[in-house]
Amino acid sequence: MAWTGAVLAGLAVLLAVLYFWPLVLGLSIWLEPGTAAARLEATGLAGRLAIQLRLQPERLLVAELSLFHLATIRRSFADAMPARPVVPRRRLDLVAAAQWLLRRLRVEELKADARFGLGDAAQTARAYGYVWAAVAVGLAWAQARLAFAQPPRIELTPDFARPFAAARGVLRVRMAQGDALAAFVVAWSRGRAVERKGV
Repeated sequence: MAWTGAVLAGLAVLLAVLYFWPLVLGLSIWLEPGTAAARLEATGLAGRLAIQLRLQPERLLVAELSLFHLATIRRSFADAMPARPVVPRRRLDLVAAAQWLLRRLRVEELKADARFGLGDAAQTARAYGYVWAAVAVGLAWAQARLAFAQPPRIELTPDFARPFAAARGVLRVRMAQGDALAAFVVAWSRGRAVERKGV
């Protein structure tokens, strides 16, 4: 009986570790004249997956998988995206999944800086005010619904001399691996319910 209790306790600890081990998602975006790129990175107990997409000056997709942070697999696709496999589509309720995660994730980092100009000083100044107003509303909405480890850092710089646009942003969030899996289950189960009602 003692060993049975020890095994059950060990399994409970293992399941708790698997569920509560943090899953960190990071998204970086670069938008500049002649350059458009994004990088998505996910790090968890099983390792790290990074996907980098560049659209300019040439199309390039690079995927890198690090299994248990030991072995690394890297593949790149230049000037063409990999063919998408034909698989049966299953409806997922992504709204329900997002609502589930928003109550449980923590924003570790949110920063963005942008510079833009419309070629006319008056129009640029007017647009600058509108954009800052929209940013303030968006930040107020996010801070009322999400947990932030540190205040967001947003910088917006007007360029009154020329038409120009460039932006960079970084978003990094942390959640429990079990919550991410539960969100997928919620999306799948809600999607199944919708499909059954539609039949």
